[in-house]
Amino acid sequence: MKRPLFALALMLPVFGAVAVPQAAEAQAVIEELTPQSDSALYCNSALDFCLGVDQDGPFATSRTLRSEIHLWDLPEVPKGLAKAEFLPQLIRLDEERAFVGVIVREEQPYSGGIFEARDLYLFEASLGEVAGSNNIGTIPISRDISVRACFDAEDQERRGEACSDQFAFKTDLSLVPVEGAIPEFSVTTSATRYPKGASRLHDSARAEPIMPADLIDEPDQTCSYAARYRYDADHPGFLPADPLPDCAEFLKSTL
Repeated sequence: MKRPLFALALMLPVFGAVAVPQAAEAQAVIEELTPQSDSALYCNSALDFCLGVDQDGPFATSRTLRSEIHLWDLPEVPKGLAKAEFLPQLIRLDEERAFVGVIVREEQPYSGGIFEARDLYLFEASLGEVAGSNNIGTIPISRDISVRACFDAEDQERRGEACSDQFAFKTDLSLVPVEGAIPEFSVTTSATRYPKGASRLHDSARAEPIMPADLIDEPDQTCSYAARYRYDADHPGFLPADPLPDCAEFLKSTL
């Protein structure tokens, strides 16, 4: 089935991660992506760099360069890839290349609970003569975790009917221009646990009884933080500017 704007799909090799030249860093700009009314594409204002999703996952395409590539180059392919969403901005390096963001949702059910995750995968997409895509970083966007905590009537009474431990992690993210350099990602996270004192690191059956005052979303100060992700030319990709705290309890499906 042909896509609305581009009849030609080129099968071109994927290229490896290459540091962005300093000159390109200096002229990197943030461009907004908007949905197109006549297609399922998200394009910049010049309509010369667009993103879309098909049955094989997210792709980048350009009608001016007459080039198209699929973005996903990682060995593991998540089930939600065909329903991927996009960061509503891209970082344009030059006419042919851009850093783009793909948001993928994954869900992992297990006995008495569920693990839901949304992550931002960053890719360098090139639509030039040497076309290809490579992953240049990942930023967690959200987590919602529910763990069964009641197994009998005694547990229900001891826990005040709060029969699941819940853990939430949310990220507010924005692109920030940096003079003479690649724009940075500014993130502010918030992590909470319910009820107060809930922990994935300890057996809930051995915890103290839950009081009415404990039935609140308790903020986790360690995993509620502000950080910057900067482009590292020595290891091409976006990395935290400073070490991040260990938040595996909020981020990992298994511990």
